[in-house]
Amino acid sequence: MTVAGIELTSDQERQVKDIIDRMECPISFQCYRHGFQDMCKAYFVNDGELVECLDEEGKHCQFSHSFGGGRYCKCSLRIWVAKHLGK
Repeated sequence: MTVAGIELTSDQERQVKDIIDRMECPISFQCYRHGFQDMCKAYFVNDGELVECLDEEGKHCQFSHSFGGGRYCKCSLRIWVAKHLGK
């Protein structure tokens, strides 16, 4: 699979599929189906432990949680993408 011009390794593809198998997504993994092109804007913080949501629409996302004046993403797939693909 090619994601944003990057060819995923077979190990990365397996990791993504494992994450998808373990979770439910209210929008049927639209980000994955679109090659991670249409993802929310996010900022990787706390040495890879948190992904801060930078999109205003994040307040409507079931994976977005407010904490300390910011909004943070709890979507395992979004966190993986930020950590491993820098997106």
